Amino acid sequence: MANRKKNFRLDVLHGKIKPEKDDYEAKLRNKIFLHQQIVIKRARNSNQNTMLRLFAYEMPLKENISRGNCVDLVGYDKVYNLYLIELKRGDNSQGLSKVIAEINGYETIVRNIVNNIEQDFENVFYFPICFKKIKKIILAPKKYYERQRHEDIDTTIEYLYFEDDRIVDRTLEAEKTWKPISLHVFKAWYR
Repeated sequence: MANRKKNFRLDVLHGKIKPEKDDYEAKLRNKIFLHQQIVIKRARNSNQNTMLRLFAYEMPLKENISRGNCVDLVGYDKVYNLYLIELKRGDNSQGLSKVIAEINGYETIVRNIVNNIEQDFENVFYFPICFKKIKKIILAPKKYYERQRHEDIDTTIEYLYFEDDRIVDRTLEAEKTWKPISLHVFKAWYR
């Protein structure tokens, strides 16, 4: 399949807002996207935190496909770094090395089409943008990382978990506020 050149489904809710009962990852992805912002809490000092504005979910990277080669969540920070976010459930059986290969594959494709994404962004948001760096995140509940071997980590990827794991189980109707979702860096491997 050829790399996509346009129509990256930016800022669009597509598919079902409330996926099937057993599609946990899709429900969580949609909920995070509807919040529109996430904050990466890197330290107690809030100046070291990074706020991301989400602008796409399940962003397709290839032409004429309905599934696969889609980035779960895509956003940018205040200095216009582009973030590719791969979302995993806490009970996901996929090993970390496979998830790392998956997001690194997405990065390779995005590097080749980033100009197309920027053009689509301008067409959708009426705002020209030039992304600086491409950054990668694996986002999962803390228990997912605790089951993984730390020898597999790739230091070009940030490993984040939810500040409040209850977000995973809350329904859309139970969301009381739509403020940014707080995430933390999983640091246990770096000690």
